[in-house]
Amino acid sequence: MLHNQGLVYADSKANVVFVMRDLEGNTKGAFLEGTTNKFSGYELGTVRRDSWFYFTLGKKPSDKTSTAVLSDSPIDAISVAMLEYLFKGIPENRTIYMAVDDTSSLPVERLRNVAHVQVAFSQPTVARAVKELLPHSTQLKCESRDWNTQLINFSHQLQQRCSQQKHEELEL
Repeated sequence: MLHNQGLVYADSKANVVFVMRDLEGNTKGAFLEGTTNKFSGYELGTVRRDSWFYFTLGKKPSDKTSTAVLSDSPIDAISVAMLEYLFKGIPENRTIYMAVDDTSSLPVERLRNVAHVQVAFSQPTVARAVKELLPHSTQLKCESRDWNTQLINFSHQLQQRCSQQKHEELEL
């Protein structure tokens, strides 16, 4: 889905490229994450203050966003969305998943108009700073060091359950 929309792709150096856009959807740069090395950072020329990696799920694109889920990184934004999908399915309401690495670049005025803001930051200090800026926000609790690790752990649990069920069926 994100790849088909041009929001995530691989560059010639095998980096994952997460397209950063302003709130009108205009591309303003990219965040790069190395797959063969430890590199991560912004593409040269990226406008960090007014652009984010984000995507939406649920309802029609023309519907008003009623939920925002904020996280540290593009990987965590995708991971939170996948965990929610695995537990609840596609969101009933229009939901934006947004990576914000610095509270100074948070689109506060726009988020004040979103009824439900969920904070999924790994760092408690960042979560508290967002809570000060957006008092109506609530914090999602991550049970691992980050949301991607939690998704991987959950995936392993599902695989173990499936293997166990297949084994039990074979014994019958």
